Amino acid sequence: MTIKQTALRLLIEKAQNQETTTYEDLAIALGLPSTGNALGKVLGKILGEVNTWAMVRGQPYLSSLVVRKSGEDQGLPGQGFWDLVLPGQRLTSHQKRNMLLMLHSQVYNFYAM
Repeated sequence: MTIKQTALRLLIEKAQNQETTTYEDLAIALGLPSTGNALGKVLGKILGEVNTWAMVRGQPYLSSLVVRKSGEDQGLPGQGFWDLVLPGQRLTSHQKRNMLLMLHSQVYNFYAM
């Protein structure tokens, strides 16, 4: 099983359980570096592939389930996610949180058991 396939499996399980995960926890589950630039570069690429996989199939953004653990944007996906979903647009944290509720609802409903 490739790392992308493992990430997909883990995220589908999260969706079926109506859960989110942090970048750090997903990286650890995938056996990747869980901090620093390596986390962002490696995991960001994998999550981009997950998004492409979902978009090609007309499925909701599974990667929206991967969120920040701390800081002002705690509980939100990183900027790379928003750049992919809404290229060229800048949203406030409040707007992101509202949109994320909709995105999570789509993911949870799609993968409902």
